[in-house]
Amino acid sequence: MDGGEESGAGNLNALRAFRVLRPLRTITSIKGLRVLVTSVMHALPMMKQTILVLFFFFLIFAIAGVQLLSGVLKKRCVSKLLGTILEVDGSEKLCGGEGHCPDGYYCGKSIANLNENSNLDNIFYALLMIF
Repeated sequence: MDGGEESGAGNLNALRAFRVLRPLRTITSIKGLRVLVTSVMHALPMMKQTILVLFFFFLIFAIAGVQLLSGVLKKRCVSKLLGTILEVDGSEKLCGGEGHCPDGYYCGKSIANLNENSNLDNIFYALLMIF
């Protein structure tokens, strides 16, 4: 392959990105689907108060989750002698809010959560978990 063929392939790849728009053709071709989509689009402005109230409740529960459970997923059972984290069945043992660890271990706070995307440490991640 020379340089001309590679740049032509790049242009084809850019055109292939428009394949995502193919389902829009089915909306215009099927009358029942077109009626359904237009009715949903017309109903969205009337639902703005409902969506606002729903977001408000999500926000309240996210704030409550941050207040009650912030940092709980960072607490793990740590060995008093070695400083290693206790693993049970291949996963780290969380001690959570209770602080119950076996003898020889204490409930220490780790730097990172067990799963980075699911935690209640800030409002953004709490809203993401609730939604």
